[in-house]
Amino acid sequence: MFVKNNPKQAFNFPILIIISAVPIFGLAIWFIADPVRATRLDRYILYHVDELLRYGYIKMSFYNPWVFLNPYAKLGYVAVNSLFLHTLFLGISSLRIVSSLFSLGVLFLIYKITHKIKLSDTSSSLALLLTLTFSVYFLASISALVEIMFCFFLIYAVYLLYCKRYFLSTLMVSLLPLIRQEGVVFILIWLLLLPRKLKIKYGLFLLLPFLIWSLLNKVLLGHPFFYTFFCNLPDQAPPNCVASLFQFFHIAGVLCIHPIFITCFIGLIVSYRKAEYRYLSIPFISYVTVIIVANILHLIDAKAFSREIRFLVPVIPFMAIYGASAFEYLLNGRKILKKYFLLFSVAMLPFIAIYQIGQLQRDLTVIGDSLNQDKEVLTKKVGYWLNDYMKTNKIKNIYVPGDLIPDKIIRRLWIYLQGSIDYYAIIGPMESYKPKGFQPLDMATYTIVPSVKGMRGVFITKKQYDKNENILGEVDCVSLRTEASLPLFIYFIRSPDKLLN
Repeated sequence: MFVKNNPKQAFNFPILIIISAVPIFGLAIWFIADPVRATRLDRYILYHVDELLRYGYIKMSFYNPWVFLNPYAKLGYVAVNSLFLHTLFLGISSLRIVSSLFSLGVLFLIYKITHKIKLSDTSSSLALLLTLTFSVYFLASISALVEIMFCFFLIYAVYLLYCKRYFLSTLMVSLLPLIRQEGVVFILIWLLLLPRKLKIKYGLFLLLPFLIWSLLNKVLLGHPFFYTFFCNLPDQAPPNCVASLFQFFHIAGVLCIHPIFITCFIGLIVSYRKAEYRYLSIPFISYVTVIIVANILHLIDAKAFSREIRFLVPVIPFMAIYGASAFEYLLNGRKILKKYFLLFSVAMLPFIAIYQIGQLQRDLTVIGDSLNQDKEVLTKKVGYWLNDYMKTNKIKNIYVPGDLIPDKIIRRLWIYLQGSIDYYAIIGPMESYKPKGFQPLDMATYTIVPSVKGMRGVFITKKQYDKNENILGEVDCVSLRTEASLPLFIYFIRSPDKLLN
């Protein structure tokens, strides 16, 4: 008698997709390590102001422990990335590796959650492909931004709910406000999701890390208690953060080309009565509501639309899972058709991602905020020169007009400077700070320096120094370098009561 054995599955396709992401991320991170090369891939997220500011803070953290209380960088992000930066010694690529590792973790958790809600491996594979090939998610996965880390802790918390490990889920959510300010919203959401008998017990624990960190900010830095929830440096949104109506529809149209949106919508419809989706629907719908409200408030305040597409990253896994559920529902019982559709997705979705990334580069703000190859090389040369000058002359302070902190040239200089440098933004009577006259804001602590007396450092600006318009008050100023083609003007400054070296 012959017994026919069931053939073992040669491989697990969802896991194969996750494993395949490793060399893709690795090759991309190597390619964009050079800012000049990176422009061939993306200029929307890579080397943007938020990415370079965060890299600057991570470098500073090794020399200035106050950075761990910085209300913009956030404790969780600084702690994890500082460890990797000072272990791998790969510069900004160290931070990109951190993001890629968290991204792989998100993909694995998507796979685990799809099994919890009883989706097939084929549908699970589609969820992974929808996530990985969405342009914003892919670019964030190889960036130094915080959104991927935030996404990982959020998805992990959801998965732990499915596993009924409520304490660990609560722990993950309690750390979210230390990564991004929207984490506070999820504290309220988890109070709804936790079992009734655990709401009070774990509800108090949910608030504890955020309250301790906010209290330390208030006591040690003098910030208002809720300043760590939302700190605002400029009175108005920077120009590279806003979009006109035309730009908004261009960006939205490019993003909506990806099938993740339509499949998610279908998935929401076919699964809204299913109890097993409760742990997905409440966080997802709540966070989408927060994004919509935030953009409406941005429109009212800035009289323009927001172009910060990176805020979509935390919702992408949810959308992909709902997209997979739509796929499972529409092709239920049609295994062969499912496999053909999956193979079609493998072939087509990467090309959609490539097309999306290319179209995003045509945004007018992206074009205006970019440097050509010659200027990129010249900026790098100036950055290395400035770093050597400051080390040789034992200068550790850099002063920049507050409105130039996000400037495409000045922000790039931070890449090439040592972490022991202290950065100061010269600000005036802004709504958030209200100093008397123009005073330096310590970028490490977001606190006003009491007096400019004893000031000594390098002043970087985009126009030639004019003593009658000098926003620094009475200081002696010596020109160090001028690059009119950038334009860039670099000066040595000191208070008049000190002698020049």
